[in-house]
Order: sequence, then structure tokens, then C-alpha cells
Amino acid sequence: MFPQVKVYFRKDPGGVVWKLVVELEGPDVLDHLDRFQVTIRDDQDRSAIQPNEQRSQEEIDRQIWGPFLLRPNSGVADERGRSSIPVPLTIGERWEAPVHETSEPSWWTESGAAERWDKDYLGTPIRLTIHCEREGFAPWVLRREVPDPREKYVPPSFY
Repeated sequence: MFPQVKVYFRKDPGGVVWKLVVELEGPDVLDHLDRFQVTIRDDQDRSAIQPNEQRSQEEIDRQIWGPFLLRPNSGVADERGRSSIPVPLTIGERWEAPVHETSEPSWWTESGAAERWDKDYLGTPIRLTIHCEREGFAPWVLRREVPDPREKYVPPSFY
């Protein structure tokens, strides 16, 4: 047995902010999670990137290699936008977090770096690790990839 989750993006009611949504769908016997946390994973292993005169270890650690980060200090995410604040979650409830598009690393200083970053990550999925805990059960780690919604989004018509 493991938690069944549905993960997707949606726009806020004003159509301005993308939100990452996770719904806990089951199984019914689970009833709830005592602790639920979402972490954004990088697109691939980046351990080969080492500090040098252009980049510090802190800059390397802060960089999220993917299309989105959780909006930092939004009340649901840490100050880096990498992980959500752990919360309980009941079956049938959903957790939502505003997301923000990532930007190129601070040490990419060459001309066209922002355009290269956008080209590299527009249309790539956001990679997540979802940590779930419930008393009486071993912890679960779920890995999900959610399609980038920006390519398919059609703004609502207000006619």
C-alpha cells in the first residue's frame, strides 16, 4: 500500500499565477498523512558542478535546474523554493503552492544566457519527490514528473 496522488498545474482564479496542485486520492484505509512534503528535483545529477571563481557553493546549491520553483517564502515553501513546508494532508484534500519560473544560474553571464535557459526548459517537466508519512507505516517516497503547462495553456475567454 502506498499513497495515491494526482499532481497537476492550474492557474489561479485571476489567471496570473501557476499553482502546483497535489491531491491525496487514496487508498481509503490510509485516511490521512501525518506529514506531506514536496521537493523539486533537478533535471539531472549536477554534482559535477564545483565552486570556482565564478560560482560559490551557495550559488550552486540554490540553483534549481528545471522550469519551476515553489514561490519562496509564500507560506508553503522554504526560502529557496526547493521544498514545501511539511503539512498533514487528508484524503480528498488538495495541497496547492504557487510556482515561479526559474532563471539561469547567476554565473551564466554570457550574452543570450536567459534565452538559452528559456529554450532549455520551456516544455520540460517539473520533477518532484513527494515525501509521505503516517504513524504506523514506513515512510513513502513518490517520484513524479509533471508536464510543463505553459505550452498547452489557453487563457480563458471572457467574452
